[in-house]
Amino acid sequence: MGHEAAPVGSRERKRRRTNGDLTRAGLELFLTRGYEKTTVGDIVRRADVSERTFFRYFSSKEELILRPLRAACRALLTEVARRPEAEAPLRALHEGGLAALRRVTGERPERHLATLRVVCAEPGAMAACLRLSTEQQHELARVLAAREGLPEDDPRPLVLAGAFMATVVRATLSWDERGDGTLESLVEAARSHVALLGPALAGSWR
Repeated sequence: MGHEAAPVGSRERKRRRTNGDLTRAGLELFLTRGYEKTTVGDIVRRADVSERTFFRYFSSKEELILRPLRAACRALLTEVARRPEAEAPLRALHEGGLAALRRVTGERPERHLATLRVVCAEPGAMAACLRLSTEQQHELARVLAAREGLPEDDPRPLVLAGAFMATVVRATLSWDERGDGTLESLVEAARSHVALLGPALAGSWR
């Protein structure tokens, strides 16, 4: 028999509810008022909590945007690491990336999609996303190097990781430009863009 999940206590339920209220309030304001124009004070008023409470959960409004993206990056690293050893690196990125996307959007797809809409619409949020993407390239390169049994100073994993992360950003922007905002179109945008990565790097464009 499988292990049953431990019951969630009232304190943990309250913590999750407050975290959800703050995240929802922040994303709503970022989408309607704009990321730059929204302050922490605006968020706590919308969520009906104090600023002190906000800073128990988030270090800044930037962190409110980055936390779901960090979760997506962690899922990507996990999924790529568990791909079959015989799988080529680019294939592992393609399949691992799609698995990670399904995982992070599984429970609360609307929160993840709203985060991506903010990133696409707001230069400040996009700048934070790109900084995170640059950081995560090195983590992803380490995972790829370990899969292939390569030394960490081999440049190929970092080159591929950088190209992949840039492709993911471009796919997200393409998804936003389509305008329907659905999870299905996000998955399709990710699939189609990553599928172009190999031919774009190694094939003829004519």
